[in-house]
Amino acid sequence: MAVISKYLNMAGNLTGLMLGLSFVLCSMLPASVTVSQRVTSIELTPHARRAIDRALAYLEREQSSNGSWGKERYWVANTALSTMAFMVQGHVPGKGKYGETMEKGVGYLVAQAKQRPDGYIVDASSGTFYQHALAVMALAEAWGQSKNPAVGPAVRAGTRVILSSQNKEGGWGYSPDPKQPGDLSITIMGIEALISAKEAGILVPDVALERARDFIYACQSKKSGAFWYKPNRTDETNAYRMGAGLLGLQLAGDLDSQSLDRGWKFLMGEGVEKGWAFKERRDWLDQFYCVQACYQAGDKYIKFWYPRAAEKIISQQESSGKIAGDGNMPHGGTAVATLVLAVPYRFLPIFQR
Repeated sequence: MAVISKYLNMAGNLTGLMLGLSFVLCSMLPASVTVSQRVTSIELTPHARRAIDRALAYLEREQSSNGSWGKERYWVANTALSTMAFMVQGHVPGKGKYGETMEKGVGYLVAQAKQRPDGYIVDASSGTFYQHALAVMALAEAWGQSKNPAVGPAVRAGTRVILSSQNKEGGWGYSPDPKQPGDLSITIMGIEALISAKEAGILVPDVALERARDFIYACQSKKSGAFWYKPNRTDETNAYRMGAGLLGLQLAGDLDSQSLDRGWKFLMGEGVEKGWAFKERRDWLDQFYCVQACYQAGDKYIKFWYPRAAEKIISQQESSGKIAGDGNMPHGGTAVATLVLAVPYRFLPIFQR
């Protein structure tokens, strides 16, 4: 969660991420895919399965007595990501091997949701929107599994906050204020939280996702296909921004467009050939978004990307089970790495097409 840390620090603090492995793509993948293209299989190797098992064991040991994860800050973000990490193998709150661990994590998030009357879920270390979006995502994924009766109300209230915070351009900023300028790193989290809430049964107006899609269009170079941090900013891009841009468009309803074509050509061309597609690894959020985007795009993309992302992540795992990359959030980073490795399980709705 280094990217999460980086951006949380910019707002009140959190961090970004990325992998490191460079190679030359010998044959370009098709830039466009049909909506009907399906993912038929992604191999979950014994190495990946063991890495996931060790990561979950590490997270279980690291949980605080109040149910949270996190070292010095961003407890809500760390807890949301860690709770979702346990879900990827089909574990549910209150049952089985990690049932108590997960229920405590859900309980912490719900307790934080009750701290403010407006439904904004953050903690004393930072009030950034990143934390809230991740909390809503985790609670929405847990809804229907957890016995905690406060989960549903927290998801409903949290979703209302996200919808009311969307700015006129269609993006989201660092706080729940529709007057704040938005950026791509926060907007993708807002979109994912809304999709999770929608899958849980919350009414999410189509127009909210349509406006978010327009915001992402404005963050893309029409010439190169690169995605920028903010609309019309023309700054450098990276795997985090490319993954966030592609996935954001897909989740917001764009599955076949010139914008997607340009984005894929840029990522699979310059991103892979110049080495930056798998180079950074701060908390693994870049690979989290890129893998999801590839999964949505179909076999040709996910079968290319997943093995390389998994190989890099597994190579970074420590004997303790931690896979923090070079970020400063060992719990959140390990959780994100686990979410990437576990895509083949397909238990989380966000990993379904």
